[in-house]
Amino acid sequence: MANKTLTITLNKGDAAKIDALFQGIIDGLADMTPFWDAVEMHMIDSLTKNFEEEGRPKKWEPLSEWTIEEKGSSVILQDDGHLKASVNASNTERSGDTLDIWAGEVHGLFHQYVDVEPSAQHGMMNKNRKHPMPMRPFMPFQDEDLDAIEEIGLNYLKEISGG
Repeated sequence: MANKTLTITLNKGDAAKIDALFQGIIDGLADMTPFWDAVEMHMIDSLTKNFEEEGRPKKWEPLSEWTIEEKGSSVILQDDGHLKASVNASNTERSGDTLDIWAGEVHGLFHQYVDVEPSAQHGMMNKNRKHPMPMRPFMPFQDEDLDAIEEIGLNYLKEISGG
């Protein structure tokens, strides 16, 4: 990350300024809700972009011809929009210094984590399916997300320190 700094200038005799600065930081760190709100919104936007680009940084495996014929579309993971829409603020949880974001649709687990063989699909897919369903992770962090979260953190520190 380049040129992202927090600068605080203090002079001798600035005891009141130093006290106010540190008290602002202490108070701001006691309730980091604004920081977590900004991170949450950034990540939801980023995960939504994964659907729009059909995979990032690596594109998802294309649908098989059989699947395209069955569903009548080559759009991946967005037939009804429920999976994409389920990645939202109601499906997040904060605990201490942790933010969990998940998809509210159970079938998302298959796409995110599992190369699913037809025999292991437990009725999730059409019984006539003859080919495995490849994994299509839709919830990865991008390198740019880490940079953005760092920027959000620096901006929050500037705000709470009066900088």
